[in-house]
Amino acid sequence: MLIDCVFTFIYYAAAFLILWKAFHEPMGLLAALALIAFGTSFPSLMSVAFPGHSLVYAWFMFVSMLGWVALSLLFFLFPNGAFVPRWTRGAFAVIACIDFINLFFDGSIWRELQVPAPFQLLWYGSSTLVLIYSQVYRYRKVSTPAQRQRDQMGRIRGIHRHDRIHRDEHLVRPPAE
Repeated sequence: MLIDCVFTFIYYAAAFLILWKAFHEPMGLLAALALIAFGTSFPSLMSVAFPGHSLVYAWFMFVSMLGWVALSLLFFLFPNGAFVPRWTRGAFAVIACIDFINLFFDGSIWRELQVPAPFQLLWYGSSTLVLIYSQVYRYRKVSTPAQRQRDQMGRIRGIHRHDRIHRDEHLVRPPAE
């Protein structure tokens, strides 16, 4: 339960930082909403804290659905707020509809409809691949060279920071005896 609380705190802290830095940008608000909703529903805190409370469970299922829909939308729209490629609008509609319908089946639509496990795996795998493909497509086909260079420089700066932290670690931590 402590790990679930830590994960929830990390999601909330990240959402707070995004709101603090980008509260006036729609993508910042969407990212914060996705982190808060997903962070609230990802761990099992609500089901453990309120067993048998149907109203709390219904709220938890709604927040869970909202988290998955917002996270999917964030993948499709990031960074400029446009569906690229355009067919991802339809893919998002299908993902959102399945998530919304799942709300009425208490989060177990596949079990209620008796969908075989290979088809469930196909659904989750293909929906995840579509989300990843949309970002890769955007990076390779739509991003300008300046945007790609900025992304690469961000990764390089992150690597240098990581190296500097490990190089200077001995200054903070006393040597082992």
